[in-house]
Amino acid sequence: MKGQLFLAPLVIGLSLVLSGCTDQGEDTVGEGLDSTEAQAGTSKGSSAEEIPEPPGLVVMAGEETIEAILGTYSWSVDNEDGTITAIEADTAAPPDLVQGMTPVNVTSDTKIALEFGVEPDKYTVRTWEEDYTVSSAREEVLLTREGPVIYEVQASWAQGTARYAFILNIE
Repeated sequence: MKGQLFLAPLVIGLSLVLSGCTDQGEDTVGEGLDSTEAQAGTSKGSSAEEIPEPPGLVVMAGEETIEAILGTYSWSVDNEDGTITAIEADTAAPPDLVQGMTPVNVTSDTKIALEFGVEPDKYTVRTWEEDYTVSSAREEVLLTREGPVIYEVQASWAQGTARYAFILNIE
């Protein structure tokens, strides 16, 4: 009986505290975002117009253009008002990210160029196996084996880091 008397006020108090922390009647698409703004990546009342996101990566394989898929990233921007807007995003591994991509056919002598929206301070290109293991890490895209090859580019800027994935079919 003493145990029940002790638990009742604790449960009631905890319920009151937790119910006071909910946003009753507010849009829950995002913190202060309505559904249109959430899709557009903007927020009300913030000095940052858009949710921060790393620059895009386009892979030039000879004459072919490949839009690399943005994977896991950590990014922040200084709002110049004493606040920082930051986001941490986690995604699937590169073999899963590229599942829907059609690999571009290349040969071992195809020139590969990585074109970032903003050039990173540094980057590394990793080669992934379909069994989710990394087989190499270099500063360039290697075209040394035949068949489909999954690549991940890990790039770093002052604002954060990002990973991108793409797939090539080496003939």
